[in-house]
Formats: sequence, structure tokens, C-alpha cells
Amino acid sequence: NLVTGWRTTTSARASASVALQTTATSVVSTGSVTITAIVTGTSGATPTGSVTFTSGGQQIGVASLSGTGSSASASITVDAAQLQVGSNNIVAQYSGDATLNAATGAIGISVTPAGPPTIGGLANGASFGQTYAPGAVLTIFGSNLADATWVASTAPLPGQVSGFSVTIAGVNAPLYYVSATQLNVQIPYETPVNQPSVVTINNNGRTATTTLTVASAAPGLFTDPYGNGTIVPTATVARGAVLTLYLTGVGAVFPAMATGAAPAAGTPVALLPVPVQATTVTIGGVPTGVGSILFDGIPTTLVGVAQINLRIPQSAPLGTQPIVVAIGGISSAPATIFVTAE
Repeated sequence: NLVTGWRTTTSARASASVALQTTATSVVSTGSVTITAIVTGTSGATPTGSVTFTSGGQQIGVASLSGTGSSASASITVDAAQLQVGSNNIVAQYSGDATLNAATGAIGISVTPAGPPTIGGLANGASFGQTYAPGAVLTIFGSNLADATWVASTAPLPGQVSGFSVTIAGVNAPLYYVSATQLNVQIPYETPVNQPSVVTINNNGRTATTTLTVASAAPGLFTDPYGNGTIVPTATVARGAVLTLYLTGVGAVFPAMATGAAPAAGTPVALLPVPVQATTVTIGGVPTGVGSILFDGIPTTLVGVAQINLRIPQSAPLGTQPIVVAIGGISSAPATIFVTAE
């Protein structure tokens, strides 16, 4: 009786429709577009709720409805890099509300490639100086470098993504990060030292080239870009305590690593790759001494990035001090640590 009575006293929800508008039906891959969904209901009430926008089954935005009368609208602004080059079918799904049923609408947007890539400069991925070594992280700046933003999530790193690649001396450079204005890649271990190597960016057939010369080592310490060059993850350490440093550009390691690969999880510490050339560290210009380096190598899961665990000597100068790492006698740019007595 309850169910029967409920059905006779509850009115059915009215139908709704979704119409899509866009500021442009064709957009360059480095641009953006605003998409508006207009929801109109037949109940006479103003539609409420939200609209979810998707492309190729992937969500690209959600917006709440706002309006008066029997219509309301919701808008999102989408970077073209979120879409694929070519035709895209944008679908808007209205959630429905107490008086209106859910509804969908769609519109097509075409994404065209940007102009040819342009290389603005190269840098060591840690120090941002112009020193490079085999196996190191290389940062490439420019414009129209790629049509989309992509970040590697696992190792080994891929040598190409969606028709995009970088080669150095003819060898694919594994990709950490790809965007229109910046690339982070690994310089292949196979790159010859002390001679120019051609760097080629290939963005789906649109190319740009430059050259770089790598040395046997080019240590660059990872620092806080907003902290006056202080070491990360921590820059304050007491005498006798252990400081952890991360760097790139240590050059050849033993056992040798494949380009793009990381030591496997679970590898014993004694079997992790270590720099072939000797490592030394100075604090405030004072050598840290024999036995101060507790670990010096590439830890598991990291590609082209080395770790140093350094016990701070009791004789280390106190206060804010420059710290320099040298690999095979080639010194890094100084970074900053703060040494305390305890």
C-alpha cells in the first residue's frame, strides 16, 4: 500500500536537453578553448546540479550550473594540450536534479599542431648550469616542443611518447617530462665525451636540432629553487649527523646501467651502481675526510639521479656554509647547508 500510494503521489521528473557552445571549434595545440553547456528543462524550474565534461572517455572538467528561468549554463576552460591532435568529441553529462532527468550533449573540437619546435637553451637538470655528462638529467627549454604535457610514472623511462622523441648522438634520450616549453630527458650513457653531439627533437615529424658536449662528469646538486640554493630535502644538519644529497651528472657507474633504467627494487645496497670516478665533498672549503661518505650511488627506482649520505665531521665549520661535490676532480656549483653544533 505504501509503495502504491507513493507512486501515485510522486510526479515524474521532466526531461532536459544539453546544448554545447565553444569559443572556437578549431584550436592550436598550445592554445585553450572555453566550452559552455546550456541545460534547458521542461519543468519550468531552473536546472541545478553540475555538468561533467569528457573527451575520449577522460574527464576534462566539472562545473556547476548557474542561471534563471528554465535554462542554466556551466563553463570550463580547457588547455588544448589536454586534448589529442586532430578531432575531439567533447561530451557534457548533466547530472539531473529533483525536477529534471540527466541529459547529455556533444560538440566537436579540432586541435591543430603548433608550429615547428624551437630550442631556446639547454641546462643541467639539477644545477641549471651548462655542464653535462652521460646518464645525467638534461633540461631543454623552448617553444612548441611538444603538443601535450606528459610525465613518466614508471621506470624504465620510454624513449618516445605519442610520436614525440628526443635523440642525442642518434640514441633515444629517455623521457622524464614533456611539455610545450620544457623537456626533461636523460642523456644516454652511450653519448661520446668531449665532442659535440647532435640533439634532435622530433615532435611528430616537426624537428629542431642543436648540439651539446658532455664531459666525463658534470655533478649538479638538487637544491630548493626558492631557497637560495639550499640542499633538498633538508638543509640544516648537526655535526656528527648524516646529510642526504641528491645529484645528477656523476657519469659512468659500476655496475653499468642501461640508459633509461633504474636499479631494481630490492637490490642490496652493496650491489647498487656507484660512480666509476672518485667522489669528494667539501663544506665551507674544508674536505670532509676519509670515511665521511657512507653511501655514494644510484638508489633503487631512480634514473640518472645519485644519492650521497654524508656524515658531517665534528670539525665542519658552523653556520651557513657552501657545500661542493666533486666527481673525478670535476666540481659541482656550490649549494648551501646550515651546520649546527648539535
